[in-house]
Amino acid sequence: MILNPILKIIRDLEAINEDRDFIRFRELRIRSVLITITIAAIFVLVLGVLLDHINKTPAGNALFLVRSGTALLLIFNLFFALYTPYLHKVKWLTFSSFYIWTLSATLISSLSGGFDSYLWGGIALVVIVWLSFVPFRYLRLILHAVLFLLIYVAGLWLIGGSLPAYPVLLGSGIYLIGALATGVVIAFVNNRGAAANYACSTALRISDNRYRILTENMQDVVWTLDLRRRQFTWISPSVEKLRGYTAEEVMRMRLEDSFTGESAEKVNKLLDKVAGDFRKGNDDISFSVGELEQTCRDGSTVWIEVAATLITDENGELVEMLGVSRNINARRKAEVALRESEEKYRNLVSQAKDGIFITQDGVFKYVNPAFCEITEYTAQELIGKNFSELIAPEEQEALTKLHKRRMAGENVPSIYTTIGISKSGRRVNLEFNSSTIEYEGRPASYVIMRDVSSQVEAARKLRESEEKYRSLIERANDGIVILQDGEVKFINQMMANILGYEVDEILNTPFVTYIAEHERRKIIDIYRRRQQGEAVPPIYESVLVQKDGTLKPVEFNNGIITYNGRIATQTYIRDITERKAAQQALIESEQRYALAVEGVNEGIFDWNLESGKVYFSNHYKAILGLEPDEMQNELSEWENRIHPDDRDRVLKANRDFIEGKVPVYNPEYRLLHSSGEYRWILARGVCLRHDNGKAYRMAGSHMDISDRRKAEELLRESEARYRSIFNTAGDAIFLIDKESGRIVDVNQSAVRIYGYSTEELLQLHIDQLASEPDDTIKILDRLNRFHFVPMRRSRRKDGQTVLVEISASYFEMEGKPFIIAIVHDITQRKRSEEELRRVNERLTLHFKETPLAYIEWNEKMEVTDWNPAAEKIFGYSKEEVLGEHAFNLIVPEHIMEEIQSLSKEILQQSGGQRSTNENLTKEGHTIICNWYNTPLKNESGNVIGLASLVQDITEQKKLEAELEKYVTVLEKSYSESRIKVQSYSLELETRKNELLRLQKENLQSQFETLRSQVNPHFLFNSLNVLTSLIKLEPDLAEQFTLRLSMVYRYVLENKDKDLVTLETELDFLKAYTFLLDIRFSGKMKVNVNLEDEKLQQRVVPLALQLLIENAIKHNTFSKKQPLLVDIFSEGDYLVVENNLQIREAYVQSTGVGLNNIASRYAFFTDRKMYSGEEDNKFVVRIPLL
Repeated sequence: MILNPILKIIRDLEAINEDRDFIRFRELRIRSVLITITIAAIFVLVLGVLLDHINKTPAGNALFLVRSGTALLLIFNLFFALYTPYLHKVKWLTFSSFYIWTLSATLISSLSGGFDSYLWGGIALVVIVWLSFVPFRYLRLILHAVLFLLIYVAGLWLIGGSLPAYPVLLGSGIYLIGALATGVVIAFVNNRGAAANYACSTALRISDNRYRILTENMQDVVWTLDLRRRQFTWISPSVEKLRGYTAEEVMRMRLEDSFTGESAEKVNKLLDKVAGDFRKGNDDISFSVGELEQTCRDGSTVWIEVAATLITDENGELVEMLGVSRNINARRKAEVALRESEEKYRNLVSQAKDGIFITQDGVFKYVNPAFCEITEYTAQELIGKNFSELIAPEEQEALTKLHKRRMAGENVPSIYTTIGISKSGRRVNLEFNSSTIEYEGRPASYVIMRDVSSQVEAARKLRESEEKYRSLIERANDGIVILQDGEVKFINQMMANILGYEVDEILNTPFVTYIAEHERRKIIDIYRRRQQGEAVPPIYESVLVQKDGTLKPVEFNNGIITYNGRIATQTYIRDITERKAAQQALIESEQRYALAVEGVNEGIFDWNLESGKVYFSNHYKAILGLEPDEMQNELSEWENRIHPDDRDRVLKANRDFIEGKVPVYNPEYRLLHSSGEYRWILARGVCLRHDNGKAYRMAGSHMDISDRRKAEELLRESEARYRSIFNTAGDAIFLIDKESGRIVDVNQSAVRIYGYSTEELLQLHIDQLASEPDDTIKILDRLNRFHFVPMRRSRRKDGQTVLVEISASYFEMEGKPFIIAIVHDITQRKRSEEELRRVNERLTLHFKETPLAYIEWNEKMEVTDWNPAAEKIFGYSKEEVLGEHAFNLIVPEHIMEEIQSLSKEILQQSGGQRSTNENLTKEGHTIICNWYNTPLKNESGNVIGLASLVQDITEQKKLEAELEKYVTVLEKSYSESRIKVQSYSLELETRKNELLRLQKENLQSQFETLRSQVNPHFLFNSLNVLTSLIKLEPDLAEQFTLRLSMVYRYVLENKDKDLVTLETELDFLKAYTFLLDIRFSGKMKVNVNLEDEKLQQRVVPLALQLLIENAIKHNTFSKKQPLLVDIFSEGDYLVVENNLQIREAYVQSTGVGLNNIASRYAFFTDRKMYSGEEDNKFVVRIPLL
């Protein structure tokens, strides 16, 4: 019995010594151990030679030869060990060195007197050194140590010829056995300590491997940035896949070199802002940077999204930024694939044999053909019809309640049956599979319906099967009970036997009455949580009360079922009385075993609690660096050495264990070492107690675990770094066991996106988060290590659907397959894309309806777009001109070279943006057109073609020619009138009036020409701005489109008016200046300062717009030197003035600006319009009418 615990400890040690990794871990230092032992042995041999010489030992010469030979053999043995590359040879050389030493000790003792020699201590030293320092398996060490002693004794016997006297033999044997026992204890302690260190090292390696695998298998790039030097200090290897640069190359780059110019400027501004906000006390350390463009090794660029977290030092100073970068170049491809998938899905729904319908607010929004076939209605009859009208009256109330609960986010069954009424009145048994979706921006029900009339017959057969099931339950060895609303609805005979009642006595009674008083609160809480759908342990133990009051220990195994159409709990209850008795016997046995095992350790203490006496072993004192006489056997010696920070905790743990409040005593704390440092100690103890439970004795051990604590600290630091990266990621990260599909670990972003707590997520299967089938886990394996899902519908805890994209990677850890899934919430992005699509539709409609021809050309001047207005002006359809060099179709031959030169200037951005020239129609007619041209650029700013707006002004030119003809005739008539003034005076007056009318028409024509010249330029500039805004700021793009439509509406509504109120003109000017402010980004400002009474006075339409456009045309401006336009009144004049910043070169004026405004005012008033430079400003004064 006494040997059993010791043998078990030895078996445990041998079990860990069978681990090949542990063996390699220990034997790595065998070479250094051999060097140390050889040097020590040679030193002992030399010391022996010196002592022989001093004491003038009779056999000194022979002893000298033995010691010299032994030293040479040990040196040769060490030489071979140092130069062999094979570890197993070093091990054999280690064995040989100790056998050489053993033989040497035998010869030395024989020469010094055999068993009577005082040098027999040499073999004891060999045994102790062998067991203390050699890192071989425990039993192997003991076996060879015994063999050393046998060789020594046998050698002395053979050399001496006989055994010594019994007292000498007994004394030597006791000493050698003591040396062996000492070495065995030391070897045991060393082996246990090495096992603990190996366990810590293994845990540290696993943590490092997990961190390395995570960073190396992530497709996203994780990095840290030094905010002071603005340089990357660490970056994950995945950056090479993203940009082509290695992590080391990126860390040597300047931050600006990693981005394009615009993105680098954006990053620097952001870093300045973040630092400023942090200094102001903003504690929001996590944020999203947005989209940035990075450069790649091959010269290309890649767009990324960045989520970052600020890191401070111990002083709270901002030092680093931790971030994750994601490649978003694949989005367009993913979106195309998504559209194709949606098209396939629509085809699948329309061709499905099951009925599919969508309802919102109880009304049908969509039905497929199969649903119409089952219900005998057409789709037109069903859309807008109330869903309940197709349900049997007795089913409507229950179905309506179920629908409302599901829409409220409650956890209700998704599959259920009901009875429907077809158009002909036929009753149809239906099965619904329902889910909640978002339809047109609001929650709706998506239902797959199946005619299950054939299954009703199957249900009848099922009832027959249930009778067989009932018979099986009644014969079960476990008790079975079904609870509904806390009452017993079914119980088998075995359950009644366990409780000691008849079955009828228990039915319809509260089950809680059969639960022991001290267990009721726990059982009621578990039952309530299970009924609410929470995850609770299905199997647990409790205590029931029998009819006679006896307590019966049982084991519960619970599950949720449907019983009589309602949710119920089905419980299997097993009598575990015998098991409990066995467990109690096991606990008592383990306590007796613990007392025997725990006492055998490095430092031992024994405390008599009744007398107060305490004993500390020498090993205990050695742990603290003390000699046996340096520490008294008093409890205060121990208490005074406890670290002040640990004292209260340790003393309380000691007191609680003695009082029986805790079952185990194993605190870890620090004790003062003789060197002045504190060493970490693992204390373990057991108590011997009287029958009343009071402890009367406590014994235990102390083990120095300082090395293990250091390893644990390294492990915590590694875990902290891994957890920091893991939890600060902006996207949800899941670590999934591929074999079971269970979630192993999640970060805080997963908690935020899905609405579950971390504990709840770790209880889920990954498929429980999906709203639709997902084969990602099945697809990934050793051959297919990466998988990307562009869009998947997932389900939050509250029932809402969230759209996500998934990047998943396969890896193995310790031979077990895992999946890392990074989930990015794209719900908001999808909403923005839908809004962008609507804006694009409105913009496309505007291009189709404009009266101006719109043409796009590539660099070869081949037509790539041609709107309906172009078809009307030139006569060619879009199909006829696409891909053609349109110069050959619409440009006359005599101006071909001039137009080609003009096109080249536009493409080179050196001029030619506006021109007027002749063109040809498809019928061969010559027309005159105004051309307004704008270069088209790609994302890199390179010109890739041009866009043109074309206005047919042929009729306008004809009118000008006709006017010139009339003027010529009029001048001729005027010359003749000087000769015949009297006879033609009446005719002259008539011609004069006709001339005035034609002049007015000419001015109106000039105004229309001016407006047509302004509008195309303005439209082109606005479209360029809108193109940029759609990509960057969709909301602002929508406002821009609205204001642009207001400007053109004003032009169309007032084109035939001579005068408008100043208030109307200013409303138009607000929309116009809003567009200019977006276009020029704050480089110009328009200030209006007018009295209310002036607003109803009138001006000619578009006068203010023309003056502002004139100021833009003739002046330079920037954010540092903006163009300032002031509008105010002086008496009956409206004043428009701007600061002068004259362009050195600008496009020549058309000549119809200020003169046109002045001429138009001349028809309504004699008051003059003034314009000119005043005090370095250009000032225009126009009359208010």
